[in-house]
Amino acid sequence: MATTVYDVLNTINDNASAEYQTRVPQATQDNIVSVGNSILSYQATKNEFIDALVNRIAMTLVKNKSYTNPLAEFKNGMLEYGDSIEEVFIDIINAQTFNQDDAVDTLFKKNLPDVKTYFHKVNREDQYPVTISEKNLRRAFLSDRNMQDFISKVITSMYTSDAYDEFIHMKHLLFTHSDHMYPVKVSNVTNEATAKSFLEAIRSMGDKLSFLSNKYNPAGVYTSTSAEDLVIFMDTERKASIDVQALAQAFNISKADVNNRIIVLDDFGGLKNVQAIVCDKSLLMVYDVLFEMTNQYNPKGLYWNYFLTHWQLLSVSNFANVVIFYADGVLSVVVTGAETATQNSTVTLTATVTADTGISKDVNWFVDNATDSTTVISSAGVLTVGELETVGNILTVRAVSKFNNDEVGTLAITIV
Repeated sequence: MATTVYDVLNTINDNASAEYQTRVPQATQDNIVSVGNSILSYQATKNEFIDALVNRIAMTLVKNKSYTNPLAEFKNGMLEYGDSIEEVFIDIINAQTFNQDDAVDTLFKKNLPDVKTYFHKVNREDQYPVTISEKNLRRAFLSDRNMQDFISKVITSMYTSDAYDEFIHMKHLLFTHSDHMYPVKVSNVTNEATAKSFLEAIRSMGDKLSFLSNKYNPAGVYTSTSAEDLVIFMDTERKASIDVQALAQAFNISKADVNNRIIVLDDFGGLKNVQAIVCDKSLLMVYDVLFEMTNQYNPKGLYWNYFLTHWQLLSVSNFANVVIFYADGVLSVVVTGAETATQNSTVTLTATVTADTGISKDVNWFVDNATDSTTVISSAGVLTVGELETVGNILTVRAVSKFNNDEVGTLAITIV
């Protein structure tokens, strides 16, 4: 049953002080004006009413009608102490060959586990102010419609604004983390054939993620993701093109479970040509640090200023498996620089990557056909030619897209 204005007024009354209950009658369809007069005629009841409406009722009855963040289920609760989290992962242990002969020498040798840690800090501190004036409050008690508008426009607006901003912040986590996702190129899903191919790619990757591997997470730790822990992010267009029943069969789960596992987004926060992101449900790390309402009454201006304050830690786990399925993500890689070099010299090269918004433009550098082992190229694209490199030899420098290894730029450099 829908919550009415009278429910709100009477809930406040039921939880109010004895003095408030004595002065203010229970609200009905016929007495909202007299209820308003009873509240507004005494400053203490006005203050108690506003505080209850904003702090208690909005948190329960009203908030249920406001905008809900589609990614809220990935929040991890409240961070009770401090402003940071240390994320710890203990990697697998490398096996040692059994050798009875060295048992005495190795018995007390330390074998420390491979522990990897990341620190995540609070990075959102937002506040939402709203002013409730005496004039607007009096107008609200003229009718139940006015009161409903007052609650929706003044009170609910704070919670709606906060929930929407939280959603944008969480989508942005996917955007900023896209450089570190394992890329899989697929055809743009536009019809039954491409949808079928796309489902096959997701099913194959789902099977791969169930095995221990260090390929699919940025930290390079050995971990796995079971089918029940997989989450699929899709935009509305891709969701409409996918047969959910076929997706359920691909993962060998029920249709209902697939619907619970697919998170539909309006977009990927700026990422282009993304067909889906498949990840472990532990990928997003979002903790509330502070969520409270404070207020101050201005007797000169006859208004109340309320401030909804929301602090959060928003981050991404580098230990979580995450795969991005994309179509035509990196368009080209072009290497430019000097096409000749001398022995015992350095040459700085540039890789220009043309890519869609949000796609990593980083490359890995390689040099081929060198005759001197000291001829190397750095991660910054600086080629060092060895002093014994053969004159007349032609080196081939390659810049390989980190996002899509199929995209390669090359440059031939002749040693003169």
